Amino acid sequence: MPGLEGLPKSIFRDGTWGINFPGVWVKYHHWWEFKFAFNLNSALHIPQYFGTTYDYERVRYIEYQSDLNEHATDALEMVMVYSLDDDKEIADLSDEKLPFILPKDIHSMTDHTQIKFPSLGYSFEAVYHFKKLVDANCSFSLFKDYTDSDSDNFYNYHLSLALQDNILEYVSEAKLYYTQFFTNVPFDNEVYHENMLRGVKIGFRVMKSISIIVDYHDVFYDKEPDGIVDLVRTGGIDLKLSF
Repeated sequence: MPGLEGLPKSIFRDGTWGINFPGVWVKYHHWWEFKFAFNLNSALHIPQYFGTTYDYERVRYIEYQSDLNEHATDALEMVMVYSLDDDKEIADLSDEKLPFILPKDIHSMTDHTQIKFPSLGYSFEAVYHFKKLVDANCSFSLFKDYTDSDSDNFYNYHLSLALQDNILEYVSEAKLYYTQFFTNVPFDNEVYHENMLRGVKIGFRVMKSISIIVDYHDVFYDKEPDGIVDLVRTGGIDLKLSF
């Protein structure tokens, strides 16, 4: 892209980790499944980092300003490498917002909607199977910075309703889904959020072992870029062979 030739291609920060343990999985008759587990995450860990929206968020445009802190010097030096204004220095961050193109992992260091310290939490999932006709899925996760009792809670959640094969003539599958990864404002309809995905998928049977899958969904990312998350409607058609 024009203007990005001078950006680094090899800078990185240390990796992060997350653990789900201990956990329990309960099945009740043939209808219900319940899963519950505790979460422990390192600082700056983003659950589902390589989730379904990753390809749209590998880099992000941001206008960033920071109060200079001697304990954050190393982090600010890393961020400044990605500045789009070569004439600015770290000291300028306290006076004005500067434009950056940041990789997703380093962007989390500047984003107020990310947990920057180790976190604890839990995950819960419920699945309902209705007579091998319909599957309903609901999952929810909560994350909390345990070093600061006043910090925001962060959430993952997923809702889906799937119609199984042989229910409607010529329809091999159908699914409605809504997913949000790692947000501190759940179910916010006023502002678009990255890491969100919602849509519908329908499969049409052409022959016994051949189906055409139509997937129409919304993704959310800054496509301009101008620092504002946009709604981007996308669709795709796949050919599915079953043997």
